[in-house]
Amino acid sequence: MRYIKFTGGNGYCGCDLETYEKFEDDATDEYLDDYAYDLAKDNAESYEVSFDFEDDEEVEEYYENIYYDWEEVSEEEYNENV
Repeated sequence: MRYIKFTGGNGYCGCDLETYEKFEDDATDEYLDDYAYDLAKDNAESYEVSFDFEDDEEVEEYYENIYYDWEEVSEEEYNENV
């Protein structure tokens, strides 16, 4: 198994994400990159209604500023955080 810690956010204070997931050994780094992006995008979408954007350009900029990362962690760290 691969134990992964995902982090990310939308650039606004208090809107960060941190979650732990486990995957089969054959999960590729590319798959985990895509998974991390999807988590960050979903997180940003959940906060989008909290902001009063004036136009579509501001919404685009908001999504361009999301960030995400992942790192492999030990099974022990995974178990401590799920």
